[in-house]
Amino acid sequence: MNVTRETQLTEVRPTAAVTAARGALSRVRGAYRYLSLLAGLLVAIGAQYAIEQGQVQWGVLGYVVAALVVATGVPAARGAPARAREQVVSRPAALRLALAGAGLASSIATFALSGGNRYTLPGVLMWVISVACWWGVFSEQARWRASAWLREVRSRLMHSRADAAAFILFVGILALGAAFLFVNLYGNPLEMNSDHAEKLLEINQVLEGTPYIFFEQNTGREPWQFWWTVLLIRLFNLPLDFMALKIGTSLIGFLALPGIYLLAREVFGTRVALVATLFAAVASWGVLLARYGLRFPLLYCATAWTLYFLVRGLRRDERNSLLAAGVALGIGLQGYTSFRAMPFVGLLIVGLWAGWLYFRRERQAAKRALVGAGMALVLAVAVCMPLIRYGVDYPDKLLYRVATRISGLEQQVEGSVPEILLNNAKNALLMFNYRGDEVWVENLPYKPAMDPVLGALLVVGAAAAIGASVRKRDPW
Repeated sequence: MNVTRETQLTEVRPTAAVTAARGALSRVRGAYRYLSLLAGLLVAIGAQYAIEQGQVQWGVLGYVVAALVVATGVPAARGAPARAREQVVSRPAALRLALAGAGLASSIATFALSGGNRYTLPGVLMWVISVACWWGVFSEQARWRASAWLREVRSRLMHSRADAAAFILFVGILALGAAFLFVNLYGNPLEMNSDHAEKLLEINQVLEGTPYIFFEQNTGREPWQFWWTVLLIRLFNLPLDFMALKIGTSLIGFLALPGIYLLAREVFGTRVALVATLFAAVASWGVLLARYGLRFPLLYCATAWTLYFLVRGLRRDERNSLLAAGVALGIGLQGYTSFRAMPFVGLLIVGLWAGWLYFRRERQAAKRALVGAGMALVLAVAVCMPLIRYGVDYPDKLLYRVATRISGLEQQVEGSVPEILLNNAKNALLMFNYRGDEVWVENLPYKPAMDPVLGALLVVGAAAAIGASVRKRDPW
């Protein structure tokens, strides 16, 4: 018996020692990661202050050191699990064919009834029917059942302390974001400029009964903000003034926060998503743009939601998420002119992901990604149909604002076009940390768009994302 006990103890002691050693090594690695992140952040903040003091070379050197320290120490990203594709119940072929016919007919009717730059009641009715029909044709029945989703959320909040704590923090961050967006909104900002005045004049025309699809004054603007403001005025009996514009855009800025959270959680996990949403809620760059009453927040709100649904749909092989990305894309294209680049961004992302899957010999998944993206584009076209009709009738007016920015239509182009394009790209990349432009409507002239801490976090965060991607071999 003594021999047996001694043998058993001899067998147990190395295992315990190894376990203890592994635990100690894990704690050392964890401490190193946190220290490297903290050290990199402090060096980056110092680098940003050096740049703002005119010591650009020292600032660049500091940023290089900070990026290397953070990229080598950051752990692998822990995003939402890319679930295996579930078995879905397809609708009967006859039903899909009938819905496709109804979707095509209602889309054609929407186009026909949207002439003269006017929404009409029959045209809007056909518009809604067309989007619903195309969704019915392409969507998968086994996904996004609201009752099952709510039961899952309730169960996780009740039985997981981590999920409950994350939910409480998320609600608190939203409350903080609401404070930054709405407190003293009447007095800050106080004065309008000519853009606000022109918007109010056109909103007044809508209130008086002229249902524009595209608003042609001031080089032309998409309809989202105008009709959104009309809705708020009607629902809450608001006066037609600067405050109505500011409430509308601040609400759009607030609606961007859940999209930012969901996108960050999809790729990096809950903790990173909470931090990202916190900074988005308080960063002056986004807060000032949202409070100002112009269309700027429509851009980043639509971008956050479009990218969330697109990334989720591709990572999880969920067709319904891709269709939702198509709807968000169509809505965004009716918000702010710069969003017209998003279809090209989305196609680039889809192409790269399909190529990645094909390279890994997951050819069926690559095919589903491309097919799903095509279906999403059909839905985006359906959502944009009235605006497409306007573009067919008045292409010069729809494209005028873009043409004045990328051609010599408004001002003669001086110099080499490729050189100007590269210089503009350089200025756009440097605007957060080095120098903004002189346009006083959007920013403080020639000041970086971010303060030293957020500017440093932007660089360190980019380095951390690259490091986590390489460590996990995850292209997202």
